[in-house]
Amino acid sequence: MNATSPLSYVKLYIDVATLETASPLKYVKLRIDELDKENFKCKYTFIEVEGLMHKLDSISYDVRFEPYGFTGCVCKMTSEYKSNDNLEIKEEDIEHGKDRAIGMYEVVEAYLLAHPHAYE
Repeated sequence: MNATSPLSYVKLYIDVATLETASPLKYVKLRIDELDKENFKCKYTFIEVEGLMHKLDSISYDVRFEPYGFTGCVCKMTSEYKSNDNLEIKEEDIEHGKDRAIGMYEVVEAYLLAHPHAYE
């Protein structure tokens, strides 16, 4: 990106999230690769996930929120798994990860619908 780009982004921002006790994972370390606030787009990479990274080098997500109808939106997400030593990733593992990601967005959606002033 150059300095004249209208894109608002964060380069190589790394954070660690500690998860609640009900989660089978205790923490994740992620890197935000791109954040485009004007176009509601975010790219981020899990670079360390407790209990999972022995199989994977990273998991990257490209998340976009696109307008739908008059007041709604659709969340479109693409994920990329990079495995260690050409390890084959099973379809059921991908589906499990997809279900977890969708579950996270459903929790965020429920919170924002219940607290509409939280994002003004």
